[in-house]
Amino acid sequence: MIGVNTKVITKDKRLKDIRRELKNAFATVGIHQEDNTQYVDDDGEKQNVTYAQLGHIFEMGLGQPRRPWLSEGLNENIEVIKKVAQNGIKAVTNGTMKIKTATEMLGDAAALGIVDQISKRPSPYVANKQSTIKKKDGNQPLVHTGGFKARIKSKAHVK
Repeated sequence: MIGVNTKVITKDKRLKDIRRELKNAFATVGIHQEDNTQYVDDDGEKQNVTYAQLGHIFEMGLGQPRRPWLSEGLNENIEVIKKVAQNGIKAVTNGTMKIKTATEMLGDAAALGIVDQISKRPSPYVANKQSTIKKKDGNQPLVHTGGFKARIKSKAHVK
């Protein structure tokens, strides 16, 4: 979850309302659990794991080398994400943007940063095993078919 704390000191009721709404606005980023799509391996075979579950396995390193695609993607792009958040808050407070739109933009910036991090060459992650490199004809963890990256999405939540 990505959130931004704001501090607005004013007697203007509209800005107080915006501040209250901003406290309840956030974006979730990653492969959401409701994406029930089964992982398809390099041979085109469906596996008994969803992409969301696979994302958790990669992030935590469960039974394999850890490839923290989510946390590193956010950390590597935090300055851009902060800038998008600041610009969004500014636009919301001056009335040129809805809170939902600003929250969507924040989530989209984070999701794009994560995908960009995964796509870096050379890969920032632990190398594939030799058998995997031979099978894939390359060593770019998490990107061979593009199925994993394609499922990284953001979702805006405004209460």
